Parts: sequence; C-alpha cells; structure tokens
Amino acid sequence: MMGIQSKVKGKINIFLFLFICLFSLSACLNTKKKLVEDSFRSIEAGLTTDEVRTQLGEPKRIVTKFEEIQELRDEDAEKSIDRWETENPKIYNKFYGSEDNEQTVYQILKDRKDIICYVYQYEEDISQEIGYWHIYFIDDEVVTMYFP
Repeated sequence: MMGIQSKVKGKINIFLFLFICLFSLSACLNTKKKLVEDSFRSIEAGLTTDEVRTQLGEPKRIVTKFEEIQELRDEDAEKSIDRWETENPKIYNKFYGSEDNEQTVYQILKDRKDIICYVYQYEEDISQEIGYWHIYFIDDEVVTMYFP
C-alpha cells in the first residue's frame, strides 16, 4: 500500500512541477514591453531596424508597399503636430539638423519606393489613449518618424 501512495505522490509532484514550469514559461512569453511616448525618445536617424527592435520590441505592423507608405505619410502630414522644434529641439536635430535637411528628407520619402515603415502602438502618458508611432527606414536605417 505504501508503494502505491508514494508512486501517486511522485506523479502528483511531477505534474505540479511541470504545471509550474509551463505557467512560468507562458508568463515569460507573454511579457510585452509597454510603450509610452518617452520610449521613442532614443530613436534617431541612422539607427538600423535591428537597433530599433532591440529598443522598442517588435512593431505592431511592418508596411512595405509604396501605396500604403504614401497613405501613412499623407495621414502623418495631416495629423502630426510638430512639437519637436518647440518642446525639444534636440529631437528635431537628431533627424534633420536644419530646415534644408528636413525638406531633403521629405523629398526622398516622396520619391523612393523602397521605404519600410514600422508601426508601433503606444499609450499616451497622461490620457492613456492608444496612438501609433510611424518609423520610416531607407536602406535599413531610420530616416524619420511621426507621431500623432
């Protein structure tokens, strides 16, 4: 009788151990970095797609079709508010440096067909509303980014 009880206890212990391991593993896999506006402050022109993924995680969506990129760019032009110059000129300078460079980037984004856009979802710091940040790459390097 004692042999049967110890075998049952052993199987229960193994089952509990496996259950705890699986639960722990699933918790690790489901951990997703919560992005807020400040998460994007470290992004600058010249970073590679791998560097951006290391800092921010996987994007919600990757857009590669030229027509979709142009739609996003048009949407960005309509909805984005240019806070960089007034709130933090250093951010503006990390991407453009001058208005002439800014116009050059805009023209490149209009003309090039090999642009990739990473779309990241983030949560507004104060209102906790969901927004989308667009990071544009050419030749595997960040060219610019937009936010609502």
